[in-house]
Amino acid sequence: MSWIIKNTDLRHQAPDFLSTIFCVGNGRSCTRGTPSEARFDAYRGVFVSGFYARAPLGMMYYCGAPDWLPAFIVAPSDSIEWRLSSGKCTASAWELDMREGVVRRTAAFTVGQGSVKISEERFASFAHDNLMCQRYTVERIDGDEPFDVVMGVDGQIRQHRAKYYQPGQFPAVDETGITMTDIESVDAMPDRLSVVLRVRTTRRRCATMARVQAVEGVTDEGKPFVEDGIAGVGWHIGSATETAREDARPPGDRPDGAVDDWRASVPASRDRLVFEKIAVVTGDLPGFEDAVADGEKRFSELADQSYDDAKRAHLEAIAGFWETGDVIIEGDERAQRAVRYAVWSTRASAPLDGGASSMAAKNLTGDWYRGAVFWDMDVFQLPMLAAVDPERARNHELYRCLRLDDFRRLAAQDGYRGARVAGNTFESGIEDPPAFHGLGRMEIHVTFDVAWGMSHYYAITGDDRFMLEHGLEFMLETANFWSSRVSKDDDGSYHLRDICGPDELHKPVDDCAYMNCMIRDLLRRAMALIDKLRTVDSARVDEVLKLTKIDEAQLAQWRDVVDSLHVSMLDETVIEQFTDHSKLPVADPVTVK
Repeated sequence: MSWIIKNTDLRHQAPDFLSTIFCVGNGRSCTRGTPSEARFDAYRGVFVSGFYARAPLGMMYYCGAPDWLPAFIVAPSDSIEWRLSSGKCTASAWELDMREGVVRRTAAFTVGQGSVKISEERFASFAHDNLMCQRYTVERIDGDEPFDVVMGVDGQIRQHRAKYYQPGQFPAVDETGITMTDIESVDAMPDRLSVVLRVRTTRRRCATMARVQAVEGVTDEGKPFVEDGIAGVGWHIGSATETAREDARPPGDRPDGAVDDWRASVPASRDRLVFEKIAVVTGDLPGFEDAVADGEKRFSELADQSYDDAKRAHLEAIAGFWETGDVIIEGDERAQRAVRYAVWSTRASAPLDGGASSMAAKNLTGDWYRGAVFWDMDVFQLPMLAAVDPERARNHELYRCLRLDDFRRLAAQDGYRGARVAGNTFESGIEDPPAFHGLGRMEIHVTFDVAWGMSHYYAITGDDRFMLEHGLEFMLETANFWSSRVSKDDDGSYHLRDICGPDELHKPVDDCAYMNCMIRDLLRRAMALIDKLRTVDSARVDEVLKLTKIDEAQLAQWRDVVDSLHVSMLDETVIEQFTDHSKLPVADPVTVK
């Protein structure tokens, strides 16, 4: 059971937490674990790695793609209702199988005087990174009420009111979230559902195309429709009485317009109905600039396969990942489950796109923190990812290195050499927003944190070629930044002043012990890297040294900083967090009840 995460609490107080836990993803995209019948009352979202948009005040933000999850039951009515219009959820159970990368869900609902049970299975394919699949099963528990089954794609997308966006702060924020896209097209045809969104600011597009079909218990093909931003296919499931009455009518007496309204179709009443959806999600991204053309191409390649065939290929691919990526802990099932979830959620959010994007602060599971890539990835997740999936770890390091010129500009604009890594990075490496209360120019520990992660990537993978082509230049430029950012006093000691450490609470301060020790470490690593790579390709090392303007005088200064960078000590064994930290008033104790 250490592969399975479950929840059966219908009254859970943190549904947003659950919809994060029960995501499905494959690195290219990730879909939140919301109920397939939910709409604006749930923090839902389908996110494509690297697909950003400008939101109010010009801030970058993860932008949701058309939602491929919609599958729901409604009592017959004149219009689509995104809910069980006469029903109530009476039971719910969720299960994430990490070994298979599949989420399963069951729920029971009342429908009129009767009740039905739905069983759903969904996954994001590890075999084809644009492919999402869903199987939706409906079973009567009791009663004989007629109802409709809908499978569709939704274009009415709202972004969550994430950090830095609060209710009432901006006009574009309403009770259902932030609107950043307009629907360009919604189409429903017998062989394809299609929704295309266009971002209001950048004009980029994202698209979801899907094929849905009934595979058990329903004899008709369903009727496509477009309504309220939804492209869907609907089936009317009649009661036993309704079905008998329809079956008794001669074919010539049936309404001529029946084919124009999917609710006019009355297949035989069944106790078990099974529907399947094969969906393709794309976005305007580097290498895939035309989301619609790319989506149509991918759809034509993938949509004809059955759900079982798609699942078989997915299971084979994810088994290959776990063969090398599993971390085994013996004797502690809870710890085993936790570490597997850490591996699973990281891999499910780690793209492989030539460095065009990387993992945000909340992975790819939502738009909290706006989808910014933080130093957390480099320090906390990158070493593990390098061990279990070095190719995707390399993608992250390439993401950093491809933004080196932007990082150089950040250092130069403040009068320093080398490169300063932005605290929040998105498509580019420019600080975004430019300076959040001045924190961007003080919380510069990000620069050596990223270099620390890169050095650990190299230690784990031994990837000489990457370091020669990209990593050495990055390491030298970040080291060069620190050698110019510190200042030298008359007594020969170096100091780092007017900064904010990783606690983000004290600013500005001088000589943060963590930062000064890490600066020493980076300078040592950079110099050692020069010597190590000389044994592999001395000519390339000389080329990089010339490019970064690192000469013997510069290296001598680095050694001087290593020897003389100040770290404040309270006594011989106790390090002070930063200069004069011990003089701060003692905080009042906090009692947690």
